[in-house]
Amino acid sequence: IMVILGASGSGKTMTLKIILGLYRPDSGKVFVDGEEITTMSEEGL
Repeated sequence: IMVILGASGSGKTMTLKIILGLYRPDSGKVFVDGEEITTMSEEGL
């Protein structure tokens, strides 16, 4: 179970959309199990 907490407008929904691959990050990197998500297939996510 993973929980994302934060104040209204702090980016929780955007973070989830980036993890799901709906958006690409403008800067920085997002890793899932040590692998950058931009290199992962949809099945891998």
